[in-house]
Amino acid sequence: MLAIIQWPKLSNSAMLPNIISKDILFISLAINDKKELQRFLSKTKFDYATVPGQEAYMRDQLNVEAYPTHFLINKEGKLVYSSEEVEQIARRLEKEIAFSNGLK
Repeated sequence: MLAIIQWPKLSNSAMLPNIISKDILFISLAINDKKELQRFLSKTKFDYATVPGQEAYMRDQLNVEAYPTHFLINKEGKLVYSSEEVEQIARRLEKEIAFSNGLK
């Protein structure tokens, strides 16, 4: 099933008050099939696009070993960071934004 424990943290945009931007796109890849995912999302608020049926892609192409795994990909399409912890990914995202704004 979906990584329900982290859903409230992920779907709560208040968690990332300093980094919400029109330049940032949040996407969720789910291992669940479309029907199961739609059923879940009809009962659970989630603020980003979610793509169903991605287990093989995550395993074979992204080498994901734990769910959820979060990735930061820059504007050039380069993977800059990955983590299983949403707090770590949020801190790194803040650093990446500061760096891209010249604040280092």
